[in-house]
Amino acid sequence: MFALARETGWSRDFILWELALSEVLQYNHCALRAMNCWTVKPMPDGKAQIERLEAVLARDFDEEGDV
Repeated sequence: MFALARETGWSRDFILWELALSEVLQYNHCALRAMNCWTVKPMPDGKAQIERLEAVLARDFDEEGDV
């Protein structure tokens, strides 16, 4: 709330009682991004995800005797 109030000049009461929660979260996200802060965890490398999926599929098929 502090970052949002500082960036917009809105009062605490306006932020708490007049804005919808979804708007508060979106405005807060935008304010933090404007300050070069990450607000979500970066996605893992796509190649690593594919390798893990292939390993799981290989294990599952081997256990069932399908391969």
